[in-house]
Amino acid sequence: MSNYSTYARKGLKAVLAVIGFGVVSQQATAASFAVKEQSVTYLGNAFAGTSSAALDASTGFYNPAGLSELKHDQLIVAATYLKARVKLYNATTKDTAGTTRTGNLPTRPKSSALIPGVHLSHKVNNKYSLGLSVVAPFGLSTKYTAGDIARYMATESKLSSVDVSPSVSYKVNNRFSIGAALDFIRVKATLAANTRVASEGRVINKASGWTYGYHFGLLYKPSAVTKMGLAYFSGFTPRVKGSELIVNVPGRSSATLTANMKLPDRINYSVTHKYTDEWTTMGELEWTHWSRLKFLRLNFSDGNSSTEYFFYKNAFRLSLGADYKYSGRITLKSGISFEQTPVQDNYRSARVPDSDRLWLALGVKYKYNKHVSIDAGYAHVFFRNATIAQKGVGNSSALYGNYKSSADIVGLQLTWNFV
Repeated sequence: MSNYSTYARKGLKAVLAVIGFGVVSQQATAASFAVKEQSVTYLGNAFAGTSSAALDASTGFYNPAGLSELKHDQLIVAATYLKARVKLYNATTKDTAGTTRTGNLPTRPKSSALIPGVHLSHKVNNKYSLGLSVVAPFGLSTKYTAGDIARYMATESKLSSVDVSPSVSYKVNNRFSIGAALDFIRVKATLAANTRVASEGRVINKASGWTYGYHFGLLYKPSAVTKMGLAYFSGFTPRVKGSELIVNVPGRSSATLTANMKLPDRINYSVTHKYTDEWTTMGELEWTHWSRLKFLRLNFSDGNSSTEYFFYKNAFRLSLGADYKYSGRITLKSGISFEQTPVQDNYRSARVPDSDRLWLALGVKYKYNKHVSIDAGYAHVFFRNATIAQKGVGNSSALYGNYKSSADIVGLQLTWNFV
C-alpha cells in the first residue's frame, strides 16, 4: 500500500471519528464532537436542568417525559452561532516521508457554525403528548490553510448530520411521567489533508450514511416546587460509504470504502427547584460512555483495510444554573458548567484538539404575549491549554505543538404557543 493511499485512509478515519452536524465547531460545543445546542432554552443556564425543567417543546429531545408538562401545542425555531478561537503555536511538523517541514506559525484554524433547531409538541389528551425534533447530536468544523504547519494532519474537516426524532410522553399520575423517542440520523463527512513524498499533493475524502437509535426519560415531581429528570440516550453505530479523491499525486486513483464505528451512549440526571416565585435553580450531571469509541476499521474496494485506535475515556459534565423572574414578561438566566474531554493527551489530533472546558453563560426570556416568546442566550467557553504529539501512518508524519482555545456562543429562539 502506497504512502499516499495510506495517508488518505488515515485522514478519512479521522473524519468518520467525528461524524457530526454540518458546520459545528468542536471547540464550541460539548466534549469532543458532541453537540448540546439543540435549543436556546437552556443556553443561558449552561445547559443545566435539560432533563428536569420541561419548559417547552425542546424537552421532546432532552427528556421526552417532560412533554406531559406542556399545557398547549407549541412550535420552536432556534438558531445558535458558534465562533471558536483556536491557536496552534510552538509547533513542528514532518511530512509523510518523515522530512521536517515549515509552515505558518502560529496558525489559527477557522472554526465557526450556525446551528438550526426545530421542535414541535402536541398535547393529545391529559395522558399523552407527542413531539418532533429536528436537531444535531454530533458536530465538527475546522479549516487550516494549505500552508499551515498542521497541513499533513488536516486542512479541512466539514461534517453534517440531521437527527429527525419523533417522541411520545405518557403521564402516569400527577407526579410521574415517562417518555421515549426514536433517532433517525443522516451523516455526511468531507475531509482534506496535504500529503508529500515526492511532491505536494492533496487528499479529499467523503463519506455518508445512516444510523439509528433511541432515547427515553423519566420525570418525577416529589413536590409542587421540585422536578427531577433522568434521561438515557443510546449509542449509535454509523455505517457509511465513501470515496477518496487524490489531487496532484501521479499514479494514484480513487477507491471506494465502507466503515462502521461505535459512538457513545450517555445518561443525564437533573433537578429543578423553585425556591420562590422569583427564583428557580437547576443542576445537572451527565456521564458519557466515550470508551465505546476504541477503534475504527475501514475496508476498501482494493481489498485493503486499516484500523485506527482512539482510546477515548469516559467523561462527565456538571452544570449549575439559576432563573430570576424579573417581571411577568422577563426572566433572566445564568449558569456555569465544567465539562471533561474524552480525549487523552497522548491521542489528541489536529482535527479534534479538544480539552477540558469551563462554561459561563447568561440569557433572557421575553414573553411578548400569550402566543409568542423569545429566548436569547450567550456563553463564553474557556478551554484548558493542551499539547499535541500526533503521529501519522507508520509514525513517519508527525505534528508537535500547543493549543490555546476559547469560544463564544450566541443563540436566538422563537416560541409560538397555540393557545
